[in-house]
Amino acid sequence: MRKSTEARGGRARRLGMLKLRLLLVIAAADVAIAAASASAQRGKPYPRASAPPNFNSACPPPSAAGAGICGQVSGGGGAPPGVSFYVHGTCVEVLDAAHHTAVTQGQCDRYGRFAVALAPGRYIVRAGGYNRTVEVKAGQWRALDFFMPVP
Repeated sequence: MRKSTEARGGRARRLGMLKLRLLLVIAAADVAIAAASASAQRGKPYPRASAPPNFNSACPPPSAAGAGICGQVSGGGGAPPGVSFYVHGTCVEVLDAAHHTAVTQGQCDRYGRFAVALAPGRYIVRAGGYNRTVEVKAGQWRALDFFMPVP
């Protein structure tokens, strides 16, 4: 009786070791495929989101009346193959530079473009975690682009 129990235990151990070896071979193959893919991507630029039509259409033409800020909020980066995106919806916040009080918010379209009409003055523009101080003069539209890197 003792021999058959030991034999079964030995077979179970061998089967367990065989399964473990198979798992290790599969894992090694997966790592090799990932490394080959990464080396194939090395040196290639990150894929970019498709360029929007009329890229600067968020900024009114120079002959347009009024003043304000306009531009684009986008992001990208990361490990290859990387990502690229545009921010849409509420994307910029405008503060009075002297008092740091909220003046307005700007909306981005699906390509991250925004335009915010402002009275002449100094403002802090926040987008994507970054702040920029800008002075808007009468009849002038200031272009601001924000890029958010992805780690």
